[in-house]
Amino acid sequence: MDFPHKEYNRSIGAYAKKRAASVPKELFRYRSCDSPFFKEELVEFVSGNIYFPSRNTLNDPHDCKPNFRRNSLQDFKKYIMPVSEIEYSLKIMDELECSFSQARKLFRSRSRKWHESFMLKLYKKDSKRDPIAGENLCIVSLTSQPTNDVMWSTYCNRFTGYVQAFEIIPSLFGVWPEPSKVEYSDEKVTIDYFGLYGHYVWGSSLFTQHLKPHVIKKFRDNMHQKMWMLQKSQRWAYEEEYRVVCYTSPGYSYQHCLRPSYIIVGSDTKSEHLKEIKSVGLPIYEARPAVKEYGVEIRPLD
Repeated sequence: MDFPHKEYNRSIGAYAKKRAASVPKELFRYRSCDSPFFKEELVEFVSGNIYFPSRNTLNDPHDCKPNFRRNSLQDFKKYIMPVSEIEYSLKIMDELECSFSQARKLFRSRSRKWHESFMLKLYKKDSKRDPIAGENLCIVSLTSQPTNDVMWSTYCNRFTGYVQAFEIIPSLFGVWPEPSKVEYSDEKVTIDYFGLYGHYVWGSSLFTQHLKPHVIKKFRDNMHQKMWMLQKSQRWAYEEEYRVVCYTSPGYSYQHCLRPSYIIVGSDTKSEHLKEIKSVGLPIYEARPAVKEYGVEIRPLD
């Protein structure tokens, strides 16, 4: 069990309400009509089957590339290696379609020495490497600001693109992934092995039910590292970004939390692009540069 029973019952109601209140009712995504995938992106938006790109395609070269420091070898053996053992045992369980206890027994009888040798070699590698180079981490970036003139210029080629508006459907009990707010800092985030392996422990009861309490507690004490993929340089703060994060290979994934609501087109959107946008059947608004002040005005499309 992830939480002690009494603590869970006492806190889950308050947690659910707080979580729902922290998620905006609407979020937006800037898109270019000059993209070679313009039509596919419209279909994707309306269907809710959203494409999740790899973290390696993000436009900030520092994004999702935290600094890394080693733990002590004692902590590595005591806390990290048991988590890795469960990871491999679960893979055996899936491949052989057997019980977890059978898979773990098979792993320990045939692969334990190899695993220990492999993990220690991993530990001895240069700590300056990208610690998550092999992670399948994919991100959909959204914003709370549809009237940011810098973003219209950058992502929509001035006012020739459009903005997708999503209604956010909160998941009170974590049934599906939902947007999380990006934090901005002047200091680059640093993680250790608790941050590197933490998503296994934090995100799956399959791990917690097979780990000893002292291991779970140690990971919980380092839960702040879970936020490494939600931290960016202060220079990007104007974007007011929210993210949906998935540990998966790049590809399409239906998102229950993102319901297509309406579209905001730029005032200079080409007629052929506007025709395609109108064909999706959603309400359409128009964005244009404000006249009397810096910023963007949005009004119903004539």
